[in-house]
Amino acid sequence: MPLVDPRRTELDLESLLPALYRLHDESRKRPLGHLLEVIGEEAGLVKRNIDDLLDDFFVETSADWVIPYIGDLVGNTLLPGRARRPRADVAKTIYYRRRKGTLPMLEELARDVTLWRAHAVPFVELANWTQNLNHLRFNPQPEPQPPPEPSEPRPRGVVGTMGLRDPETAELVDGPFDVSSHSVDVRPVARREGWPALRRLGFWLWRLGAYPLVGVKPRAGPAAHLFHFDPLGTATQLFTSPAREAAETELAEEIHVPGPIRRLAFHRQRREYYGVSLAVHAGTVASEANLIPVERVVARNLEDWLNPASQPDPDDVAVDVRLGRLAFNATTVPQDVRVSYAYAFSAEMGGGPYPREVEPGDGLWTATVSQTGAAEFTNLGDALERWVTAGRRRGVITILDNGTYDEAIEVAVAERGALTIQAQDGVRPHLRPPDPITVSYGGAATANRDMELTLTGLLVEGSVELEAGTLRTLRIAHSTLVPRENPSIVVARPNDSLRVELDSSIVGAIRMPAEGRGLAATDSIIDSAAPTVAAIASGEGTAAYAPTVTLERVTVFGSVRCRELRLASETVFTEVVTSQRRQAGCVRFSYVPPKSLTPRRYRCQPDLALEHDPPRAEEQRILLRLRPQFTAVRYGSPAYGQLADTCPRAIRTGAEDGGEMGAFNQLEQPQRESNLRLRLEEYMPFGLDPGLIHVT
Repeated sequence: MPLVDPRRTELDLESLLPALYRLHDESRKRPLGHLLEVIGEEAGLVKRNIDDLLDDFFVETSADWVIPYIGDLVGNTLLPGRARRPRADVAKTIYYRRRKGTLPMLEELARDVTLWRAHAVPFVELANWTQNLNHLRFNPQPEPQPPPEPSEPRPRGVVGTMGLRDPETAELVDGPFDVSSHSVDVRPVARREGWPALRRLGFWLWRLGAYPLVGVKPRAGPAAHLFHFDPLGTATQLFTSPAREAAETELAEEIHVPGPIRRLAFHRQRREYYGVSLAVHAGTVASEANLIPVERVVARNLEDWLNPASQPDPDDVAVDVRLGRLAFNATTVPQDVRVSYAYAFSAEMGGGPYPREVEPGDGLWTATVSQTGAAEFTNLGDALERWVTAGRRRGVITILDNGTYDEAIEVAVAERGALTIQAQDGVRPHLRPPDPITVSYGGAATANRDMELTLTGLLVEGSVELEAGTLRTLRIAHSTLVPRENPSIVVARPNDSLRVELDSSIVGAIRMPAEGRGLAATDSIIDSAAPTVAAIASGEGTAAYAPTVTLERVTVFGSVRCRELRLASETVFTEVVTSQRRQAGCVRFSYVPPKSLTPRRYRCQPDLALEHDPPRAEEQRILLRLRPQFTAVRYGSPAYGQLADTCPRAIRTGAEDGGEMGAFNQLEQPQRESNLRLRLEEYMPFGLDPGLIHVT
């Protein structure tokens, strides 16, 4: 028996006694044993403390409170904010200093500090100057060559007059992998100007992350041989699933960053992308046996994919990585097709294959669903019927694949209990019911219903409708109810006990009667999908008010009409907000459009910019300038809901913690850039000016 049981804190000193003493002690009701238990408990605390002190000598095993002290020993200044991992920062301090000033090290530093993929470019190499025998350039422009074959990589690191015979060189101009020479830019280095110069170093940053999906059923196109990669049927840019560089001395290439895949790059380097970032399978399972060989895959522009000239040869499949489309020959279409690809988004929000908390279902009724046959049920409806047959107990239904479920979904809840419909960690199932998902009451008539329904990790192409008095809590976490013209959540009739909760989700308009416990949303996007439609309301009339609303770190596209705005913190409203009851509640660190009627506001924009009571003309200029601007406002765009670089700084850094207002406050993007600038001051060669450039 070990001296220390890992499940206990005390030392088992009694086990060290000779057997004769233990037997004698047992005959006297263990007085010595009880004494040793007391001593062992205190000795165990001492031993645990000694073990902890030994662990605290190493940054990999030390307690969190020790990390600043270890950092102080190596001269590391901890960075502020939650976006940086202090343990890794301190651990790599000496590693950074041994390679201080080298370009691969600075690129790795930018990646580690910001947690974004990065590519470092010395702009001096792009500055054009006349060749001189006393100052030879080591990467001269080669002699004009015919375009390389698809299997050959393109030339890199060339300087001089642009070679017009290679279209890829022109396609990469003013991008992170530009190989063309430029005139010197004397303007201060910024995100869009001042790049080619002698003492400037550019850091290209990819803020969007790539999320891979495996075994997705593609959406049928306008013809039987045409398909969309995206199960929603929208034009979707395919992105690279990035891999790390082979060695720490290498700089990042296109395959190492989560950027959009270019058509020409896919044409010339299919083997670098196919099977890694995207794949097409002829079968119901995305397996290696069903994978269409790379030799049969051709890059194609499928904008006019109904044109017979766009069809590939009978044995081939055409792929358009920019639009996310694929086309077979009309005579050789497989019976079933599955695709794998990566899409991009700003954060782990909405339905997606990213890590999240999954209900294990211990002690509950459980069921699994998968279209690949590796589960109890092949469709969600059968699992719900089995749940009803089992007495509508507290249960969990887990979907195990990325399939598309084209079926009617009705949840007939009972008197009490809870049901969770969730996606397994790492997948994003697509629910496509022909009618809205209906939540009805399947028990005996009663006035006391305490039922909870939770949707987690799902992509729902439709809405959820609640019949009168069915639920006490509707919880939507890490899910997407695709914003469309029709509302995503509809409560048919008043329900005094209903509360709707949103967490890290994307939903369309919400319709709730004024009666109820309210709506609470955190780290989410609520999008009415039309500027004239209210995002949160009871109905379409101007007097239709939703119940009490609480919003924390939320972006709302559309107007809001509620009975009471209990709290709006670090929230961006794009349209007018109207709260009936303004004596209670608070709006803080948020953007509230003019003419809104809300409770008291604290450090909100544009109120904060107008607090000095400027003249009328200046006030109009401030209102026109100080408005939220987004990179994209259409759902499906990779940068959907992301604040643009041109957005006023008062909004991009106006949150309580100095971050941005809105749904992506959790990313701490301003803090990441500030931390990177602090680190570059320490590690960059003297005299160089850094430039941070957002690629996505």
